[in-house]
Amino acid sequence: MSRNYREGWLFLRKWLKEPIKIAAPWPSSRHLARVMSLSIDHNDSGVIVELGGGTGAVTRALLNRFSGKQRLYIIEKDRVLARMLAEKYPEATIIEGDASDLGNLLRARGITRIVAVISSLPMLLIPEQKQFEILRNSFALLNDDGFFVQYTYSRRSPIASGVLKGLGISGEKTHAVWRNLPPARVWLFRQSESASPRHCLIPAPLKSFPTPE
Repeated sequence: MSRNYREGWLFLRKWLKEPIKIAAPWPSSRHLARVMSLSIDHNDSGVIVELGGGTGAVTRALLNRFSGKQRLYIIEKDRVLARMLAEKYPEATIIEGDASDLGNLLRARGITRIVAVISSLPMLLIPEQKQFEILRNSFALLNDDGFFVQYTYSRRSPIASGVLKGLGISGEKTHAVWRNLPPARVWLFRQSESASPRHCLIPAPLKSFPTPE
């Protein structure tokens, strides 16, 4: 059995065990991974962050596209997958942790500014309050012209409208990838000039989102 199939079966077993935490029963295809990597200008220098590295399909596409000026940090919550990624991609920095704690995870390593966030997290399955935390932490670190890339299997935005409004973020669908199983859509999210996630507070109670200062 090839390495790709072994990794695919590992991903399937984890999906069967915890389907709420994993968006699909099979890893992202190379076609989807390539589209996501092309969302970033290869001339941009700095740190690129991937959320939810999984078995590394998107990681490989990012490493194939970027070298030298970019540093790639992968956030993966699952310990087995994080260790596998570290062995498979020693040229990237693999961090075992939760994406909602992104600010602390990166600042502990001296990272205070990043170029882009590429997310493979199952956003539609994540509660809105945690979505808010992930997006707030991401945009607090992103450069002024930075952006957040997310794919989804749904026709609608993967990020809740209340989260986008609360953080002053807008999104647009950029690509449909039909050669993925299931077919996926890629969205790009940017912060409006007047918004500042650095000053937003974690919403409480759920769905009560503050207006940026």
